[in-house]
Amino acid sequence: MDRSLLPNCGRLVHRMMAGLLAAAGLAVPAADTAAQPAGYPGSGRVSLVVPFAPGGTTDIVARLLAQGLSKRWGTSVIIENKPGAGGNIGAEYIARSKPDGYNLLIGATSLANAPAMTKNMRYDVTSDFEPISLLATTPLVLMVSNKSGIKTVPELITRLKSKPDALNYGSSGVGTSINLSTLMFLNRIGAQAVHIQYKGSAPALTALASGEIDILFDNYATAMQFVSSGQVKGLALTGMDRTNLKTELPTLSESGLQNFESLTWIGMLAPAGTPKQIVTWVNSEVAAVFQDPDVISRLAGMGFSPKITTPQAFGEFIRNELTKAKQLVTANNISIE
Repeated sequence: MDRSLLPNCGRLVHRMMAGLLAAAGLAVPAADTAAQPAGYPGSGRVSLVVPFAPGGTTDIVARLLAQGLSKRWGTSVIIENKPGAGGNIGAEYIARSKPDGYNLLIGATSLANAPAMTKNMRYDVTSDFEPISLLATTPLVLMVSNKSGIKTVPELITRLKSKPDALNYGSSGVGTSINLSTLMFLNRIGAQAVHIQYKGSAPALTALASGEIDILFDNYATAMQFVSSGQVKGLALTGMDRTNLKTELPTLSESGLQNFESLTWIGMLAPAGTPKQIVTWVNSEVAAVFQDPDVISRLAGMGFSPKITTPQAFGEFIRNELTKAKQLVTANNISIE
């Protein structure tokens, strides 16, 4: 993290934080203070484009960031919601925007899933953007219905393998993170289950609680409401650790599926060609906002952990996510549109 943002015991604390981040597999942003680009942002208005409707987690995280940046910069940082086509409309808008740092994208998991599910993409995720930083991640929760009688991950695996297609699972649609996470799990254990689609995760959760479906992966924040109330049985998390999460649930890796990880993520990107000095400085400013205890607490309330990276590390993360999604689509013969 930026040394200028750390307490005066700076170097020791920075080394400790760097060690913790490295242990978690995250890149550590540059320790030196990034120089602010001349005239940027000045009095110009910076827009953070959210490619989804207001009120969702990506929108909420973006507003936390906008508020923090506005306070630091003394200028207007606003949210522009441009929903549609699973996030593609907002992403394409940024891909075609002037690369001057005044229009930035708050992208999410769908940014990496879209190319695997779309025949004629109107932008290229790897060449039309300059990654700035990963912002935050949250795991999904593997749940089963109470009617299933399943209590542990090994029990679920045994049931799935003993009777192929005897169990079903829900999702919010083909190619969504819920669907791909389930397929990733099934492929890993060499099992099959019947897919039932719903118009969103909320009706899928209701179906799980009623016993209409047997299995469901869903984001931590919404899933844990049902797990904590006893409406469904939570089995495991899809993250590699339980950092900042108040739960006794094990990870899938701890449950026998080593190195299993499938995260919902949110990150910041700029149009390709944005000057490196702007990208580097905005990265350091984002890191400062996400060190604020209040921001960390509010993220934790949604099941998110701040995960600031260097621009280079975020670019590599996106490429890995793109590869993972394409492999899952190909391996499971998912038809694309």
